[in-house]
Amino acid sequence: MTEAPPVVWANGALAPAEGAVSAFDRGFLLGDGVFETLLVRDGAPAFWNEHAQRLLRGVAALRLPAPDLDAARAALPALLAANALETGDVAARLTDDVETEPARPTPSAAAVFHD
Repeated sequence: MTEAPPVVWANGALAPAEGAVSAFDRGFLLGDGVFETLLVRDGAPAFWNEHAQRLLRGVAALRLPAPDLDAARAALPALLAANALETGDVAARLTDDVETEPARPTPSAAAVFHD
């Protein structure tokens, strides 16, 4: 039986992991972005508020637009269900967009679940 490909939450929607964020995204090429890893147990993120505040401090320091954290939090159950998982780590990435320096438009956002 073939295992289903992983699903990520990227730029506001669930999507197949492959190709969800451009390989030319500045975050992946240059580390230009904010990265946060959340522990998830029984379908709930641990220390959500602390992670969210740290993420907001990071985007402010880089002068990136603030992400919609309510939407990100609301997407977690669907992300977990899409990957048939309840426990593991969610790697959240908020990066500068492709080929945009110094203008900083809407950043790319992705969350990936690892068991």
